[in-house]
Amino acid sequence: MKPPRILIISLGLNLLLAATLLAVRKNHSTPPPADNVPAPQVSVAAADPSSLATNSPAVAASLPFSWRMIESADYRQYLTNLRAAGCPERLIRDIIVPDIEKLYAGKAGKMESTPMVFDPWVGADRRQAAGRAREAARLDLDAEKRALIKELLGYEWDSQSNELWRREGMFGVLLGFLSDEQGPQILALSEKYTGLAERVKREAENILIDEDKARLREISDNMTADISRLISPAAFDELDMRVQLFGFMFGKEIHLEGVTISGAEAREMMRFSKSIKDVLREEIIGDKSVSAEEEDRRKAVFEKQLAQLLGPARYADYQRAQDGNFRTAFDFTQEHNLPKTAAIKVHDALSAAQEQVNQIKQDKSLSRDERAAALEVLKAVTANTLSSALGASYPEYIKENSSALKDLVLLPSQTKGQP
Repeated sequence: MKPPRILIISLGLNLLLAATLLAVRKNHSTPPPADNVPAPQVSVAAADPSSLATNSPAVAASLPFSWRMIESADYRQYLTNLRAAGCPERLIRDIIVPDIEKLYAGKAGKMESTPMVFDPWVGADRRQAAGRAREAARLDLDAEKRALIKELLGYEWDSQSNELWRREGMFGVLLGFLSDEQGPQILALSEKYTGLAERVKREAENILIDEDKARLREISDNMTADISRLISPAAFDELDMRVQLFGFMFGKEIHLEGVTISGAEAREMMRFSKSIKDVLREEIIGDKSVSAEEEDRRKAVFEKQLAQLLGPARYADYQRAQDGNFRTAFDFTQEHNLPKTAAIKVHDALSAAQEQVNQIKQDKSLSRDERAAALEVLKAVTANTLSSALGASYPEYIKENSSALKDLVLLPSQTKGQP
């Protein structure tokens, strides 16, 4: 069990500096001993670090510093020694946690490296059961590691969560309003409860019955309770709304390109969206067995609430943003410094053209040649509309979106890629 070298050196220097200051003070306050007074002798027993617990502080202070005085195979004693030496809590955590993680990584590695050998007559069921048992053992090790860290520190912590917290990017935006202590702890809690939920799903082989779903809901409730104890109600509400926003935005379930919306309105939108999916809970529960009828009903409720929040004009912007053609056009106009109205014109032209295409293809009164001719005319009209909306940028748009017009003239017997 070896702590990081830089931490050892830092702690050693701090202790050495303290000893030097004590020595200087002593030399100023006490006259030097006579030449015939022998120097104090340290016994062999006192020099043995393992006997420090039974020696007096005066004797221990007379010994030269050695890391062996601090380090212990017992993590509880190790922690006590570090605190007694005046080591800051953050440094203690940076020493203890990686050491515990290294220990358990070794245990997990040893388990994983041990091959599972089966007799030729052992069937697939028993082999799969052995694999599940090994995975359960791995999860047991992880739970044991987390429990030990929490017992020693008093809260959840792991190096991976701390590293994720320190990186810039999604976690900085998602949890950036929290302190450097709260952020990693919440990430560690998420990892802990995700692991517990994973075990339930694995044991059920992802075929969840009501009992399994009840266990998952309990895990989710416990996670929510632990996070609520860690941060204030206002901070929890902020976290909930941010998780909801990230879940829907990164899940491509809600698009806001070209929609003007305030921060307060975005929060209300996320509250409405919980009627469709509670992201914080679903990340743990993972139960998506909602009927199509129920899903449609929830979406209808959400859309009604959103329409009331945004009003007719902005709700139309929101509906338009859910269309991939508009998002493509909007991104293009943003890159080429064109107004949003240009993207709207492109979207409307392509949407109208698609409706006309469907009507032409379904019109049985037209021969195949007549349908083909009508589609070519429609393509030319649509191209003129796009050119008018985009101006000099039109050729670049067509170059980047070559299928935008080409697909309009494909008849049912044709496939993409054919002339």
